[in-house]
Formats: sequence, C-alpha cells, structure tokens
Amino acid sequence: MKEKIKKKIDKREKEFQERVKKLNELSRKNPRPLIQWLADAEQIFEDEKDYLEVVNLVKRHKQKIFNKLLKDRKSFDDYKFITEEFKTNNVRNNSEFQKVYKRFYVLNRGGLGSKLIDRYFDLLQKKETNLKKILVELSEISREKSDYSVQLSFASKLIHTVDNNQPIYDSRVAEIFDIRLNYNIKDIKERIADRLVAYNLLKKKFNKTLKNRGIKLIIKDFKKRLKVDIGDVKMLDFMLWKLGGIIIEQKR
Repeated sequence: MKEKIKKKIDKREKEFQERVKKLNELSRKNPRPLIQWLADAEQIFEDEKDYLEVVNLVKRHKQKIFNKLLKDRKSFDDYKFITEEFKTNNVRNNSEFQKVYKRFYVLNRGGLGSKLIDRYFDLLQKKETNLKKILVELSEISREKSDYSVQLSFASKLIHTVDNNQPIYDSRVAEIFDIRLNYNIKDIKERIADRLVAYNLLKKKFNKTLKNRGIKLIIKDFKKRLKVDIGDVKMLDFMLWKLGGIIIEQKR
C-alpha cells in the first residue's frame, strides 16, 4: 500500500515539474504582459485537463468499447483492405478500392458529387498531405445539391490514408476532445483557416492522449484480443469513435 501511494505521489510530482518546465519556457520565449502570460499558462492547464478527461473516459468505458469493436470486424477488414490496396499505388483506376473506400469513409453520404469525388481520388493518387491544399482544391468544386464547402473530415481521411500517423477529424472524436468548428463563417478562405486551426488542435490532443501509458496499454491489449495489426493512431480512432457512440446512447 505504501509503495502504491509513493508511486502516485511521484507521478503527481513529475506532472507538476513538467508543467513548471512548460511555464518557464513560455515565460522565456514570450516576454509579454503578465495578463497575456497568465492567459497562455491557463491554456496549458486547460489542454492538460481535456486530455486527462479523455483518458479517464476511455478507461471508464473500456469494456463497452471493446465489446463494440468485437462486433465490428468488417470495419477492421475494410481498413486493412484499404491500407494494403493503397500500397499498390493504383487508386485512380481501382474500382474495388474506391468502392470499399467510399463505403468505409462514407464518401457517398456527403452528397459530394462525382466531380468532387474524382478530384478527391486524384489527390489521393498523388499522395497529397498538405491539408490546406486539399481543402482549397476540394472547396473549388460544388457539391451535388448544394454550394461549395470545406471538407475537413474527408480531407483528414485522405491524409491518414497516405500517412497513418496522422489522425482523422470526425464529429464524434471532435466532440470528445471539445473541438468546435465555426459554421457561421461564410468566406471560404476564413472557413479553411478555421479548419486548419481545428485540425492542428486535434493532432495536439490526439498525440498527447496516445502518449499516455494507460492508453498505450489499452491499445496493446485491444490489438492482441481483437487480433488486428493496425497502427496505434487508427486503433485509438476506432476506440474514440465507439466511445462517441456510447456517449450519444447515454444522452438519449
């Protein structure tokens, strides 16, 4: 018992020292007025709080998340197919790849239209990972029955396919990390700027969560029990997606 208490104290001390280090770095790099410095410092603690809340949510619903993943083998199979087929460098003319990709990443439900989807797969074939460029190019093509749009979620799925170390922006995952998009912005350029900020924030919070020892152990355990061989980023994405569904169910 004493050893357990000692470990907790050591852990808290380490976390405190890390925060102090961040604040010291902040004060040296940004010699601004005290009020601004305090605002930045408060943001550091808020980010830490958000990340720990996500970790605790995953731990609290661990078994429910696993049960839902266990019932969803097809998603793992589709993801594996997409990953393997993409390695062949045949995206543009691979109808089966596009069929599975559109089903898995629900491209058909967005009312994107054939022109936009064709351009999407062109960018995927070119292995484009510049988010701003993807958003700009796709925003220049109108959707099927509506105006031009900024497709952050679909763009992040494209980037993840090229580089599976990059997270996917999704409404459920964004909700869990408390990341909000501004839907009142009408100007396309300003809307793209807003989406870039949101995605950078997602990467920051996602990566922090991935580094948590408890999350690492859960991911390792899930992979072993589910017998799946995928990257940690996508495994966490699967977990957070299911967690988002659990949260939605609880609110009903």
